[in-house]
Amino acid sequence: MDTFVESKVFNPKLLGKAIRIKGFDVDGHHWDRLFLVKDINGNYISLVNDQGEKIKKVHMENFEFADEALKITVLEEKE
Repeated sequence: MDTFVESKVFNPKLLGKAIRIKGFDVDGHHWDRLFLVKDINGNYISLVNDQGEKIKKVHMENFEFADEALKITVLEEKE
């Protein structure tokens, strides 16, 4: 038995960042929205929409399953 295992998790530096998510999730739903990263818990990320209303919890598999999978772009403030 291995003592250590390697696992993928969301980068904790995403917490509090504004992001754009675009692509298709594992259920075939199309996404193209802005979100704020509210929480990161291992391979789940919790998002608040751009109106600050709804919280969505998204699993990492939605970003890895195919070429059309969801893609994250971190939005940076321009000076």
